[in-house]
Amino acid sequence: MKTLLLILLFAVGVLYGQQQVEYLFEKGNDLYKDGSYEKAIEVYESIVANDYESAELYYNLGNAYYKLRDMGHAILYYERARELAPGDADISHNLKLAELRVVDKVQSPPSFLQRTWQTVRDALALDYVAALTLFLRMVTSVVIILRLLMSRAGVQKWLRFVFSPVLILFVLSLCFFVLRLNYDASHDQAVVMSDRVEIKSSPTPDAQTVFALHEGVKVTITDQADQYYRIQLKDGKIGWLIQNAVEKI
Repeated sequence: MKTLLLILLFAVGVLYGQQQVEYLFEKGNDLYKDGSYEKAIEVYESIVANDYESAELYYNLGNAYYKLRDMGHAILYYERARELAPGDADISHNLKLAELRVVDKVQSPPSFLQRTWQTVRDALALDYVAALTLFLRMVTSVVIILRLLMSRAGVQKWLRFVFSPVLILFVLSLCFFVLRLNYDASHDQAVVMSDRVEIKSSPTPDAQTVFALHEGVKVTITDQADQYYRIQLKDGKIGWLIQNAVEKI
């Protein structure tokens, strides 16, 4: 009886929490429509502060910050939205519009393989790759089982025809999943939030400034030391910046 009561209380709490999130989300949307972008951001951020996330919430936050010309936060939330919904055309479109307002224009690497890796990596969320890999594994297993059980010549011929492409796709998907998993474990994506930040040659205040970055630039964090992050740009440039100058995606 006690366990049942606890379950009921938990269910009521979850339902109430969901209703509260929906109420706040609609309130934020109404404020946005009225042009009260700062107040809309306050409401949206209060939802985020309660550990709730969704592509639509992050997208709306990005739009509100974009209206205020805060490109750092706009790009940050567009990127977070894209991670949850990588195929969403509206998110990609607005992200590109925001990136056009960024002062620094970081070029893609010259290598075809590097460009391809970055494009595919950014387009596919890790959850999508994991689901695809699992699906292809199941299909491969089914084909193998059918080849062992079915004896009809026509069916065996069809299964042999299907088996190789399915197996190749599964192996490629598995390799990409492992590479992506290792990459995400050792690299964090972040967005520069400061108007301007100097990139140092080493993680010390008196180190030589090698270049500077401005608000909205996306960087990859590869290491950290004291209060500094070692960052890399997609064109290959590396350096150190103060941690509070960026926010992780």
